[in-house]
Amino acid sequence: MSATSTPHLALPFVAAGQAQKHVTVNEGLDRLDALVQLSVLDRDSTSPPPNPAEGDRYICPAGGSGAFAARQGQIALFRDGAWRFLEPKAGWIAWAADEGRLLVHTGAGWEAAVGARVDRLGVNAEAGGTDRLAVSGPSTLLTHAGAGHQLKLNKSAAADTASLLLQTGFSGRAEIGLAGDDDVRLKVSADGLVWRDAFVAERASGRVRFPGGGVREQLSQPRSFFVRPDGSDTNNGLANTAAGAFATIQRAFAAAQALDFGLHAVEIRLAPGSYAGAILVGAIPGTGSLTLRGDGGTPGAVTIQGTGHALALDAGARLTVRNLRVQSTGGSGLCAENGSVLRFADVEFGPCASAHILAALAEFQAIGPYRIAGSAPYHVVAQTRSIIRLAFVQVTLVGTPAFSGSFVFALSQAIVEAYSCTFIGAATGQRHYAGVAAVIYTGTANPAFFPGNAPGAIDAASFAIFN
Repeated sequence: MSATSTPHLALPFVAAGQAQKHVTVNEGLDRLDALVQLSVLDRDSTSPPPNPAEGDRYICPAGGSGAFAARQGQIALFRDGAWRFLEPKAGWIAWAADEGRLLVHTGAGWEAAVGARVDRLGVNAEAGGTDRLAVSGPSTLLTHAGAGHQLKLNKSAAADTASLLLQTGFSGRAEIGLAGDDDVRLKVSADGLVWRDAFVAERASGRVRFPGGGVREQLSQPRSFFVRPDGSDTNNGLANTAAGAFATIQRAFAAAQALDFGLHAVEIRLAPGSYAGAILVGAIPGTGSLTLRGDGGTPGAVTIQGTGHALALDAGARLTVRNLRVQSTGGSGLCAENGSVLRFADVEFGPCASAHILAALAEFQAIGPYRIAGSAPYHVVAQTRSIIRLAFVQVTLVGTPAFSGSFVFALSQAIVEAYSCTFIGAATGQRHYAGVAAVIYTGTANPAFFPGNAPGAIDAASFAIFN
């Protein structure tokens, strides 16, 4: 054997025929006592302590002085009244008593052992391939080291997920975070399979939506919703693109009625195309206005085709309709009931099964010119204390539409006002009918004021005022 000491702890060998063998053995025992179960008092003192105890051990830091000078990283052992120094190797472990921390030598220096990278860590639990960190206990504390503390969840791309998942029996019930995009979502599930958005906070605007209903978002500025034939009702309706717009008008009204308008205006804007009717509009919160507008340039570019009423208002709804065409195979074009108010302009009325305009306990007002391009039993039906105002507007009739009932029909204390109204074109059918204490007022002395080729009729208890 040519080596004089062991390769790892440098324990001296006893040579063959060596005298005073106990000296060599005792030196080896000294090194074992110093290095086995290694614990040091400090690793930051740059100079030796003034009164060290027998067996005290330190790790010499950089910039040492006195006996510690030029001994960076070495283990200083005080033995027999003098300092001895032991050179560590990579993998050696030491306990730093003043820090309460386990240290490991990397080959380049001493580092905290818990700072070393590990593939997985389980605290009273088994860590797995996906759950690399597992903690089992009644609570987990993450606290500050200074002023505050942040818990950071980072994802690679917008389509990925960074979220907090809450489970029952390891089955998801709620999830909050960035799930599939960069809007903050709270999603809930009854079974861990089907998930629903409870609220969505939009990253660009800061607006909060409640897709499932509940608390209404209060508007701080006007808003537009867009509807396109190539849109989707799973969109948010806020962009005039296939990926942003709704596909149906009813979905846009639902989104609008989920808001608190306050004093602000909301528009539903329709791209050119044909849309299914039977649209029902209810009351809106707040005092702001709601408008349905066709964006096709001409009324005929946007058509609402109904099998019942194409568009109906109920329960105190308020709506303005502009620049589109309405028609129906089974009801009226525009219908308002039960305290609702409908204002319209630049509307084109196509063929309708009952009436172009139907009001019951409601109010209509023409606020701009409009066109009649299809036949119906009645153009206007006002009944049961309704008011329909066609004053100061121009009405253009295209292709001589036919009215098998009458052009204007008023019944049961209803009122139709058409003073200073101009009709261009012709129609066939009875001009007007007033019954059961109804009033039709034109402000003219001409009983043939309304389009048609047959005289009007007046019930004995009603009035058709031409003066």
